[in-house]
Amino acid sequence: MKIRKASPEDALAIKTIHNKTYQISYRGYVPDAYLDNLIITDDILQRTQKMLSYTECYVVEEQERLIAFAYIGELNEHIFEINALYVLPEYQKSGAGSLLVNYVCNLKKDKAYKQCLVWTMKDGPSLEFYHKRGFRPTGNEKVWKFDILIIELIKKI
Repeated sequence: MKIRKASPEDALAIKTIHNKTYQISYRGYVPDAYLDNLIITDDILQRTQKMLSYTECYVVEEQERLIAFAYIGELNEHIFEINALYVLPEYQKSGAGSLLVNYVCNLKKDKAYKQCLVWTMKDGPSLEFYHKRGFRPTGNEKVWKFDILIIELIKKI
């Protein structure tokens, strides 16, 4: 597996990973009607391409196929956030997600960041993944779309 910075040309693969992961991993949490109607329109693709031209995003490749991505945002000079991290369902538990988390944490640590923050569903499928990687709840919670409760997790790097 190889990690690299994403480019606007990766937009279709990134949106495909996003939609497929959403449809499998969020089933039972997000309404089926929403999941069953996720599509990639030209407008969505163009917005994603534009966003990738200015947003920090990293992708994992396996045999020249994109299998995972993570959007990164900076909250301040000491804390960065993983805004989104998705791994194709057939590659979950392959190490791709861990590789990506470790990569971005090491990258940011080298730039003097001290902590990594992420929001995830309070009782969702990603909570255990983040716990195993050293993320701990801060006590902050908020309601996300579809009235789903999400919690803030933080990791010292």
